[in-house]
Amino acid sequence: MGSKFEFFVIFRDRLRGNPHLVAEYNRVKIGAQHEDEDRYREAKSKFIERVLGEA
Repeated sequence: MGSKFEFFVIFRDRLRGNPHLVAEYNRVKIGAQHEDEDRYREAKSKFIERVLGEA
């Protein structure tokens, strides 16, 4: 609790609670798999930020 990495736990819990988010996250990763490492991370980061921003 209170760690700067706590968002990982929150993200994990949101994915565990919503199979549609898991499927969407997998689509994001598959869609970016042929990009360079920076673009791949950017695609994942945008998704994670959106999920964490949802109430």
